[in-house]
Amino acid sequence: MAKSKIGIAIYSALILLFVLLSADFYLSKKYYVPSSDAFLADPSRYAGKEAEFAGSFVKSTTGSFYLESNQKVLKVHYPDLEKPAMGQIYVRVRLNADGTATALEVHKMQYNYLKYVLSFFAFMIFLYIFFREWKLREWRLVENA
Repeated sequence: MAKSKIGIAIYSALILLFVLLSADFYLSKKYYVPSSDAFLADPSRYAGKEAEFAGSFVKSTTGSFYLESNQKVLKVHYPDLEKPAMGQIYVRVRLNADGTATALEVHKMQYNYLKYVLSFFAFMIFLYIFFREWKLREWRLVENA
């Protein structure tokens, strides 16, 4: 009987903690940096604020480039940016009222997508080694001795 009361108390404390953390997030959401979706929906609301975005390079024009973040395209004012090789771009920007952004800092993550290709081949090697040592028999793993 005492164990069930302790369990109920722990469960209730965890639920209360979850509710408090959720309430803190939703009540203080206006203080968080906006996402690209929120910014592009209402640019004048976030004008002058600083934000950070990461995404793929779309194209470059004179004095600016286009960045795809959260499946939305954002125009960033920054001169002469070259496309990163197999990678993404991270930018820290100041948001403008016209729906564009001015870059304060730009970082190209070169060969960022290469890690996914290497991870795939490493996983295949892991599976080969694993199943060389173990066999699946009757829904259980049995050592392949």
